[in-house]
Amino acid sequence: MFTRGEIYVQLFPFTSLSRTGRWDPTPLIRAVEERKPAWVVTESPLEQPVESDDDWERFTPELRDALARSYVRRARIGVYYVYRPR
Repeated sequence: MFTRGEIYVQLFPFTSLSRTGRWDPTPLIRAVEERKPAWVVTESPLEQPVESDDDWERFTPELRDALARSYVRRARIGVYYVYRPR
């Protein structure tokens, strides 16, 4: 996720920490719901069901739901899906 041209968060490490109880994702989910990240880039479409274990390594179900509600796809560039706030 990106804000003002900078990486806001790289999801894999934080999702892993969240699953082990070492990080609280609530502030990130709140930021997504408030549409603070200007861009979200994923390797799978948010508007479709998760089909890969790799996707669940990057997203908790709560974060993925918040992203799907708050962002809309603007482009697909190669293997990447690019989203902007709704």
